[in-house]
Amino acid sequence: MEAARVLVVDDRISSRRQIGRELRRRGHEILEACDGAEAITQFERHAPSAIVTDMRMPRADGFDLLEAIRARSDVPVYCVTAFPEWDSALLAVKRGATYYYRWPQDFDRLIDDVDQELSARAADTDSAAKLPFRSLAEIRDEARSETARERKELIEDALRLAGGNVNQAAEILRISRRTLYNWMDRYDVKRH
Repeated sequence: MEAARVLVVDDRISSRRQIGRELRRRGHEILEACDGAEAITQFERHAPSAIVTDMRMPRADGFDLLEAIRARSDVPVYCVTAFPEWDSALLAVKRGATYYYRWPQDFDRLIDDVDQELSARAADTDSAAKLPFRSLAEIRDEARSETARERKELIEDALRLAGGNVNQAAEILRISRRTLYNWMDRYDVKRH
């Protein structure tokens, strides 16, 4: 079995090395990036099997990275932060994070989860060849439908968190108020 490649993204070199060292001990190949912008380049160049990313970084943060990765792939993305906030965790998961961890409290759980996911994916490689063929159009239509449903849920959750205040909901989602209104119209979200 070939080693799974994991991209570890953090502006703190000590954190990158600590995570990388433990995943390397478990047999995985490690790539490193100091921020989301460098991580996108590494992702395109090396196609990692999983990503572990800090959320607060210069140039491009974890949310920027999540958005860029989800536009390209469904690779697992594990988000780590020393500044856990419920709304940030919710937003990260809604944007496609596999899970959200507190640093350094959840270190062991993070390492175990990444290792277990990659081991399970490696075991599923043989069974994937036996799956029925689906056309690209079927996959695209399903993805569009799922994206619309997820975006609607994300908007509703942000509005609920903001107590119906559109300005606060836009801040939670890190989008402009105008964009939020457009999305609310497009996805038929009613203001509470």
